[in-house]
Amino acid sequence: MTALALFYNSMLTRSEKFFTTLYQLALRWPKTSIFFTLLVFALCASHLPDLKIVISTKDIVEKDSKSYQRIADLEKKFELGNSLYLLFQGEVNQTDKVCQLDSWLRHSALKNREIVDLYTPFNIRTVTAMPDSILYPHLLESPCESGEKTLDMSLLEHTPWRSIFTSQDKTLMGLEVFFRDAPGEGSKYGRRDPVVIEQFVSSVENFLSQKLPELKSYFLGSLGYLYYSYQGIKNTQKLNIFFLVLLIIVCRIFFGTFKCGFLICITLVLMGGILYGLMAMLRVPLDILSNGLFLMIGVSALEDFIFLSSEQLAKGTDVNSLFRKFLLPCFLTSLTTMIGFGSLYFTDITVIKRFGLWAAVGSLLEWLLVFYFLPSLMNIFPSLKIWTNPAKARFQRFTQVSLNYIPPTKTILFLLIFFALGLFSLTKLNVTESPIEIFPKEHPYRQGMELLKSKNGWEVSFDLVFTQYKDRASNVSILDEVARDPMVRFIQTPYAMEDFFTKDLAPLTKELVLRDFTQTKFYRRFISADGQARAIVFLNDNNIAQVALLAKKIEGLCHGRCHPTGEIVAYSDFSTEVPKALIEGLGMSMILVCVTLALLAWMLKAGNIVPLIISSMWGPFTMLTLFWLLRIPLNFLTCIFANVLVGLTGDNAIQYLFSARGKSIHVGIAERGEASILVFLISVLSASIFQWAYFQATKNLGILLVIGLFVGLFGDLWMLKGLIRLIPKKKERKISPSV
Repeated sequence: MTALALFYNSMLTRSEKFFTTLYQLALRWPKTSIFFTLLVFALCASHLPDLKIVISTKDIVEKDSKSYQRIADLEKKFELGNSLYLLFQGEVNQTDKVCQLDSWLRHSALKNREIVDLYTPFNIRTVTAMPDSILYPHLLESPCESGEKTLDMSLLEHTPWRSIFTSQDKTLMGLEVFFRDAPGEGSKYGRRDPVVIEQFVSSVENFLSQKLPELKSYFLGSLGYLYYSYQGIKNTQKLNIFFLVLLIIVCRIFFGTFKCGFLICITLVLMGGILYGLMAMLRVPLDILSNGLFLMIGVSALEDFIFLSSEQLAKGTDVNSLFRKFLLPCFLTSLTTMIGFGSLYFTDITVIKRFGLWAAVGSLLEWLLVFYFLPSLMNIFPSLKIWTNPAKARFQRFTQVSLNYIPPTKTILFLLIFFALGLFSLTKLNVTESPIEIFPKEHPYRQGMELLKSKNGWEVSFDLVFTQYKDRASNVSILDEVARDPMVRFIQTPYAMEDFFTKDLAPLTKELVLRDFTQTKFYRRFISADGQARAIVFLNDNNIAQVALLAKKIEGLCHGRCHPTGEIVAYSDFSTEVPKALIEGLGMSMILVCVTLALLAWMLKAGNIVPLIISSMWGPFTMLTLFWLLRIPLNFLTCIFANVLVGLTGDNAIQYLFSARGKSIHVGIAERGEASILVFLISVLSASIFQWAYFQATKNLGILLVIGLFVGLFGDLWMLKGLIRLIPKKKERKISPSV
């Protein structure tokens, strides 16, 4: 036992000497250190324009999954293209208004090379059979040719296009605009370029504001979702800047100088440039999840510099002694953060793996910059060595008073119930979200979808693909069964279209009409060249858990003759893997963090191993319990939250252990407890920036992070103090030499 202790102590000592040696080299050659750092930053930042961004639902699902392959086949075989569904609300039955809108849209479609097709209520044709000819007049008269003041679109209600282009109360009109693929290898956003959609959306809004201000527009469908997700990506870039500004202000409040905030911001900017540049160089794309890397790393990596600042504020420690003192403990706190993030890499979901890996890399970069770049910078500019001012700092008294609190034993025992329920709650977590809930309730995309549901009875749709189009009887029987499901509003089928075009026609005429029908683009959207058929199933609910059940039911009905597909189906398949990813990543990170804490407590002769582990894990386990009890919806964004919390909550315990270093853990709590509270306060204020995020999911993540930070601090500090009193420290054998 003594030999093993000596081995681990030796490792700890050698690690500390190694980091100290590197630190001394940075001080000895500060200009070289700074030049090398800036060179790496410049090299990586030069590749930022090449960074790929993937933001469509298709790009989120796994490339080797059945869902992805089915979507790829669907787009290829049925020539679907890129569809933007426009929904207009207002006096859409007024002939003069619709004439202006229809004329402008058709003119734009001709002028805009990116638009390949336009489907409106006025494109639909019907069939008139003459003795010697067949005519295909439009079902609805063109609004610009109508002599009536109002348009009668009631004829659409008796066609396969009912509730798609118009509403029964005559206040909605919809249409589809199809855009071409981005040329060559695609844009930096992939095959579908949101910049093109942004330009078109802007032109539509400008036209309406000038000519038809009484009409309101909504941009929906797959390209609408892409467009608004692109807006969210751009918003996050602005949010990153606001985060840095907020950080400078917050540091001025707590540490008395703006200099403190500027030093942190320097390291964060360098970290962000290097991190995103490396991703671009290695062709790693940015997605909706990894788009928030900078903010998540920024909030989680603040603690290293805050511990340094708190020590300087309280004791005025010499800057060189300060950095040397915190080198190893801050490396280990960064290590637990890297474990929390990095464990996500071992899940089966690519977007979560990608986030976990690069967040871990970013945490390491931030530690390197704080402990090697900043000392070099301070060596060249000595005025930076003192970055706190006790005379102007605030809230010191608050932290001192709150540090003295110890929860009563009964309170500790009650709160341990939440810890015990945490593991049980892992089996009770459910995915109950829908894709549109990524946006806030007041967002135009959600408002447009809710308008569709209230007026037309449907929100989303997916495709049902049949392998044999000509097997009509069998296919129709499946379609009839699907149509009876409570979620299904109606189904648009190629058979219903055939019947619409050939109703009451003689057999020969019917054959001629169907032959003409096969030559149209519209036909190729529903019947593929290899004889497959596509039906569109319109749903009255977009809850992915319900969609997943319906898709499973359809698979059972099909018996290999058909299959459901589409973005909502792929998203539901993807989301069913989220709980598994949470359990896998969380379990691994908890084990590694607990082992790290136990080894440190043993090597540093602090004892109290059980209270340390329970208090550190109490925060994450309690949050899992709250997820279950409060029925908080789980998605691929909130999935990462518990892992982040595990990485953060072990950090305070590590600081206490190193501060005690062979003494009672109470000494460590007394010396670093105030810094822990400061870390919490500054992190919470910094995390408030999430409430200005574009996506509702990011706002929710910010709220959870604030609650989690408080629960984590309560566990790390006050639960630990209560548990130490509750669980007596065992007498330990002497271990020599100590570190």
